[in-house]
Amino acid sequence: MSTSTPSQKPWFLPVATFRSWSEALRKRTPMTKSAWALALATAGTFAGWSATPHLARLGAAESTQAQQSQAALRALLTQADVEERRAAVLEIGAHSPLPAKAAELLIQPLHDTDVEVRALAAMTLLQNDCHVDAALLVLSDLLESDEAEERCLAAFLLGHSPVQQDLVESRLVSHLSDTSPLVQLHVAEAMLRLRTGNDMAVKVLSDSLLAEEPSTRAFAVHALGCDTHTPSATVAYRVATRLADTDLDVAAGSALTLLVWTQGVSHPAEGASVNNERIEHIGRLLASETRGTRHAAAVRLLEGASEAALMRDLCRSHLRDEDPLVRACAALALGSSTADSVAVETILSGLMESRSSSENIIGLGTLGRMSRASAPLLEAARQHLESDHASTRTLASSVLLKFAPRDPEALNCLAAGVADGTPEGRSLAARSCQLVDWRQTAVLHDALKLAGRDSHLRTRLSAIEILASRGTAGEIQRVGHTK
Repeated sequence: MSTSTPSQKPWFLPVATFRSWSEALRKRTPMTKSAWALALATAGTFAGWSATPHLARLGAAESTQAQQSQAALRALLTQADVEERRAAVLEIGAHSPLPAKAAELLIQPLHDTDVEVRALAAMTLLQNDCHVDAALLVLSDLLESDEAEERCLAAFLLGHSPVQQDLVESRLVSHLSDTSPLVQLHVAEAMLRLRTGNDMAVKVLSDSLLAEEPSTRAFAVHALGCDTHTPSATVAYRVATRLADTDLDVAAGSALTLLVWTQGVSHPAEGASVNNERIEHIGRLLASETRGTRHAAAVRLLEGASEAALMRDLCRSHLRDEDPLVRACAALALGSSTADSVAVETILSGLMESRSSSENIIGLGTLGRMSRASAPLLEAARQHLESDHASTRTLASSVLLKFAPRDPEALNCLAAGVADGTPEGRSLAARSCQLVDWRQTAVLHDALKLAGRDSHLRTRLSAIEILASRGTAGEIQRVGHTK
């Protein structure tokens, strides 16, 4: 059995913004019978933004009732319980786009004594293009806070700003050299969201893939995966080596990121041409005694394997390699070869049927990047829908849905991943929905809509982003080899 275990630390920022707020609060959030939800529903009856459609269809509103509803909402936003104030701001934001009266209610929370209330109010206003200058001022001030956690929060939210992105980027760039590594990561992620392929941001995140702390590596994998335009083959190859990461969450996240990047193309280095000298160099690196060097060389076996006979021979010689990632890369490189189909299937079956969770993830990630899959391989992948590891279940369902987009068991598994589990796991599952046609799938559509009200902010915003997207996935850039 593998000794690999999921990281016990959060993947992302371990502060209130990315935590799942108290379980009691989370259970209250979607309920329309809580005090603040009822007030919102009543206000919606008269303001046109109700959480409960049946209430919105009531008779014509009287002005006195509308005033009472506004007063009730204002009271909810100023009550003593800070958790309830946060929940009230988020609930208002869940009913975007907001009418002017609702937006006006969020002006006072911009001056709240609680940092999160101020930040969430600013986020809601930015997303609705209301009182933009005031909201940006709040987050800009927060970005200069003495507390690293508050700077992380500000950077994260600024990265989701749909307005004045050039101004926001200019505020963020100076913090790429922040004294806190966590702040650097959040700033890099935010800058990558604002401008895809941002070289400075990519460098910070790609360097973090080599960090000793598993949560740092997982953060980097997730942030890079949100950029659907792969920066370069060099970064793609570095992420590919993380499939063999000792932390299962990092490994599964890397596999899903690669699936997003390579969706619709055979390999991340499609079209690359290599000469004999480079092939021989890769062969020498594969003979190294250093595990990291061998992995870096293995992921480059994909370069020109379909055209170069010498590269195919090199791949065949490593199909029985002792290292599972080397075997998997050799099998993937030979995936289009009819002559090697039996050997390739044997390798992938062995990885997915292994008692090692790490090898299972490598096998699933490799199968997901194949252009075709046999029934026995898909059945081997299906067994992992019942894995004890949530991210492995998400990966298995994503792989199955690539080859069978209407598979009910896989759809239900992915939808469950969006709704249940750790905050980081829910976020990863929500992002994985872009790999399938969720618009035509009721169970995924409903799961994403529910996740759009998740108490975990990263999951919430991931779901909102996907729901607002025009297609099932972003445009994927075909990546060539960079020396």
